[in-house]
Amino acid sequence: MATPQTLRPRVITFLGLTVALSSVFWWLVITAGTVSAQGGAYVPGLMWSPGVAAILTQLVHTRSLRGLGWGWGRTR
Repeated sequence: MATPQTLRPRVITFLGLTVALSSVFWWLVITAGTVSAQGGAYVPGLMWSPGVAAILTQLVHTRSLRGLGWGWGRTR
């Protein structure tokens, strides 16, 4: 079972990566002046930022995606 002391670095990593990744897209939106710039192409980047941050956090801390539920499972 994970304790708060072991989860804190993961949460900090996740939040830092989320801010870093989404700030790129926010900068593009702000400089364009509208969220619908480039046909709304920046919106998927904003939406995917937390997901990519979660995957990167999992890989950095455990070197596996199994903690996210990604695995083969039982063979029938």
